[in-house]
Amino acid sequence: MSLRGSASTISLVELLTLIEQNGHAGTLKVQTAEGHTWLHFYGNKVYLPKAGTRGAARLGALLVRGGVLSGRQLVQALQVQREEGHRERIGELLVRLRLVTREDIDRVIQNQFQEQICDLLFEENCYFEFKAGMLPVGFLNQQGEVLALGFDTRSILMEASRRQDEWRQIRRQVSSPRAIFRPLPRSNRAWQVDERGRVHSGEKEREPGEDRLVAPWRAAGALYEENPVDGTRTVDEVVSGSGVSAFQAMGILANLRHEGWIQPLSAEEIEERVISYLRGNRQGMAFKLYEWANEATHLRPTASRLDKVLLRKEHVGAQRFRTRTSSERAIQILSRLLRRGSPFRYLAREGECVVEVYFTPNYLRLHLQGPRRTHSTLRYLRRRRAIDDAGVEAAKVRARQQGKSLDRTLLEDGYVTRQQWVRAIKDKAVSGMFGVFGWEEPFVEVQGGVLTPPAPEEIKQGLVCEIPLDAELRASLRRDLLRWKVLLQAIPSPDVVLRVSQRRPKGSPRRAHDLFDGRRTVGELIRLARVAPLELVRFVYESVASKRVERLSDRDHYEAVEQACAADHYDEAVTFCKSAIACGYAPKLYQQRLRELSQHLVETQGEQALARQTFEGELKSFPLPEILQLLNQGQRSGTLKLSDGVMEKSYYLDKGSLYVLKLEEEEAADEVYELLEDDRTQTGLNLNAILNRTGSIDESEVGELELGRIKEDVFANFLWEEAHFQFRHNVLPKEIREDSDRSTKLALRLQGLLIQGMAVMAEWDEMRATVRGGAAVLRFRNKQAAGAALHGSLGEVAKLFNGKHSLREIVHTSNENRLRLYRQARDLLARGDLLLAGVKSSTQRIPGANALASGRVPQLSGRRRRPDLEGTEGEIELSGLGDSMAEADVFGMEDSEL
Repeated sequence: MSLRGSASTISLVELLTLIEQNGHAGTLKVQTAEGHTWLHFYGNKVYLPKAGTRGAARLGALLVRGGVLSGRQLVQALQVQREEGHRERIGELLVRLRLVTREDIDRVIQNQFQEQICDLLFEENCYFEFKAGMLPVGFLNQQGEVLALGFDTRSILMEASRRQDEWRQIRRQVSSPRAIFRPLPRSNRAWQVDERGRVHSGEKEREPGEDRLVAPWRAAGALYEENPVDGTRTVDEVVSGSGVSAFQAMGILANLRHEGWIQPLSAEEIEERVISYLRGNRQGMAFKLYEWANEATHLRPTASRLDKVLLRKEHVGAQRFRTRTSSERAIQILSRLLRRGSPFRYLAREGECVVEVYFTPNYLRLHLQGPRRTHSTLRYLRRRRAIDDAGVEAAKVRARQQGKSLDRTLLEDGYVTRQQWVRAIKDKAVSGMFGVFGWEEPFVEVQGGVLTPPAPEEIKQGLVCEIPLDAELRASLRRDLLRWKVLLQAIPSPDVVLRVSQRRPKGSPRRAHDLFDGRRTVGELIRLARVAPLELVRFVYESVASKRVERLSDRDHYEAVEQACAADHYDEAVTFCKSAIACGYAPKLYQQRLRELSQHLVETQGEQALARQTFEGELKSFPLPEILQLLNQGQRSGTLKLSDGVMEKSYYLDKGSLYVLKLEEEEAADEVYELLEDDRTQTGLNLNAILNRTGSIDESEVGELELGRIKEDVFANFLWEEAHFQFRHNVLPKEIREDSDRSTKLALRLQGLLIQGMAVMAEWDEMRATVRGGAAVLRFRNKQAAGAALHGSLGEVAKLFNGKHSLREIVHTSNENRLRLYRQARDLLARGDLLLAGVKSSTQRIPGANALASGRVPQLSGRRRRPDLEGTEGEIELSGLGDSMAEADVFGMEDSEL
C-alpha cells in the first residue's frame, strides 16, 4: 500500500512526521533530478543502508574535516594504497595503519548520513512514494536485528525543524542549484549620477578582495583555498566541491549574496558568455548557462532566444543538458529539435509521467509512461477515415473468433493498409509527445547524437511506438509541428485563464465552451480532460478562433488580482498574475507582484502553498483521519476525492474547514462529458433535504440532529479501508469561494471534526475483533434471526446477509451509511444472530492507476535496419504486438531484493 506525491504539495518533513507519529514501517523512495534515494523506516528509526545519489563527500575528506586525521596522514595513506595496488579500501587501510579506529570511521559516516537525510528532507523539486510494510530482503537478519545504520526519526525531525527557517532564508538568496554567481564589483569612493541617469564612481570598480570571499569557506573547514564563486561554476558544483554539508555550503553562499559580495549573472551576461563559449569551442560551458536560463523563470525568454544557436546540429552534437523548466518551454525545445532534424534523445519527466523520444531523420521512437491520457490507434484511423464503424464492428467479431487483439486483426486481416496504420501511429506519437504541455515544471534531459534505444520487449512499463520516417512522413510530422506552433501562439501557457464571450441563456444546456468560467486555467482543464492534451488544446484554439472564448483583458487581470487579495485568496491572485504574464500584459509589473504574493503565501502558509500537484494513496495503510490531520496542519486547500472503483465521494478543504457541497443538477450537452471527467460533486447526502435551505451555511447555523447526521456520513469514510484517496492541491470548484443560487455548501471546522472522529476510530478498533472489516462475509444463524432483522433495524438490507456478499458489497448495493451498517452488524454478531461465513478479497480496480492508453497499440519492431544509416528508409516490420503495460516491481527492484 503506497502513499505518493510531490514535495511541493506535502513536504518530506511533514511526511516523516506522519510516518513517525503513526509508527509506520516501510520504504520511502525519493526521486530527484539526479536519481533516486531510498530511506527505510522500522521501529521509530530511519535507515539509509546505502549512500544516495547526491555525491557524498569521500571518507578521507570527512575524517580530515572531523579532526580525526591530518591532511599529511591522508596523503601518506593514499600513497600506500596506490603502491599496494588498491587492495584495500581507504577506511580499512587507515585502521590497519592505526591512523584511525573503526569507531572513528563509524562516527564520521553516521554524521555524514545524518547530514544527507536532513539535506534530502528539504529537496523542493522531488517526488516520493512510501510503501507501507515493504522492506528489502536482508534488512533484518535471522535474529531480527537490522543490518543497516539507523537514526532516531524524532531526532532527525527536530534537527530538520531547527533548519527549516534557515533553509527558507537560504532559498530567498539562492533559488536554484544551477545558478551561476560572480563576485560583485565594489567601490569605496564617492559616486554621482549624470544627466542620462548613469552612475559614475570616483574610483574604478574593482573585485572584492580574495580573502573576503574565501574566509567563510575556510572558517567552515571547506576544501577551498581560492574563491569558488568565479562566474563559471554552478551552485551545485560549488556545494559538491566544498567538502562540507549542503546546508553549510548553501548558507555561506546565501550570506555572501545577502551581504552584497556576489550576484547572479544577468540575462545580458548569459547571452554574451554563451556566444563567447561557442566561438571558443567550449560547448559544455555554454550549455551550463543554458540549463540555468531554462530553469529560472525570469531567464526563460533568454533561453528561448538561445535555442536558435544551441540547438543547431553543430552545437547540440554529442552534448547533453539537463534542466527543470516550464511545460511550454519543454514542448518548445522538443518541437525545435524535431524541426532541425538532428539525431537526439529527449526525456521529460514529472513524477510517474515520462515522455521519452529517440529521433533520427529516418526513425522516431516514443516511450510514454504514467497516468496521462492518449488514445488508441483506432481513434486516429477513424479520424483519417481509414475505416468506418461497420468495418470496426466486423474486425471486433473476427478478433473474438480468432482470439487475437483488435490491433493485430485490423492490420493482418487487411481492414487497413500498412501505410494507413503507420500514419495513425504517427498521429498517436504526435499526440503523446504533446502530453508534456500542462505539466507543472518537468525535468528535461536532451542528449545529441544517435543513441540506440532499448528493445521494446525490455520496456516493463508504459507504451512504445516506433515509426519509420520516409519523406512523406517527415513532411507530415513537420506540418504537425507547425500546428503546435500555431496552437502555442494562441494558448502560450497552461496558466492562461479564459472565459466565454457570451453567457448562455438561463435554462439552456451547458456547452463545452461554458467550462471557461474566468477562473479555471487551461492547465486545470487538461488535468480534468478525458481526451489527450493535444485534443483539448485544439478545442481551446477553435473556441478562441470562433470567438466563443476569449482571454481576460489587462484590466480584468488587474481587478481579479485585487479582488482575490481583498478576500485573502492569495492563491487565486497568484493564478491571475501568472495568466497576465503568459498573455504578455506588463510582464515586469506582474512578475514583481507575483514575487510579492508568492513570498506572502510562503511566509503565512508554507512553501507548499503555491503547488498544484496531486497527493494520493490507499486508506488501508493510511486512514482518512491521518490524511486529514496532515492536510489540516498545513492549512491546505483543494479537492479530496475518495473512491473504491464503485462508489465515489468528494470533499473540499479550505482555510481549516471541510466543505460538504451539493450542486443542483444541470443539463449539459454530451460534448461536455466527452471532453471532461465528471466534475459534479459526489457526497451521498442530499443537503437540500436535510437542511431545507440552499446557499452557504456554517455548522453553527445547523441543528444538532441534522449536524449529527451529516457528520456521521463523514465519519463513515473513516472506516472505508478499501478506498483510494486523491487530493488535488489548490483546485476548488468556484462555488466553494463564491455563493451560487444552485449550490448548498456546509462548512465544518476540520480540527473539531477530527477530535470527534477519534471516538469513532476507537470504536472501529474494537469493532475489528468481531466485524473483521469490509471483506467479511456474514450470514444469519437461522431463518428466525433473519426474519427478526428484516422486520427490525436492518430492514430490506437483511436480505443481503446471505453468506455471499461482503460488507463492502452490501454498502455498495444498499447505499447505506457504512458506520451505521457496521454497528448493526457488530451488534447482531455479538448476539449470535449473524455468523462469519468467510472473508472475500477485493477485486475492485482503484482509480488513479489507469493504464496510459485506451486500446492496444502495436509496436513496430522486428527486422529493421539501423536508424542512423543515411540514405535508408528505415524499413521496419510491423509485428502488431500490444502495449507493454506490465506493472513495475516495487520501486524497480528485482523480486529477489524484496
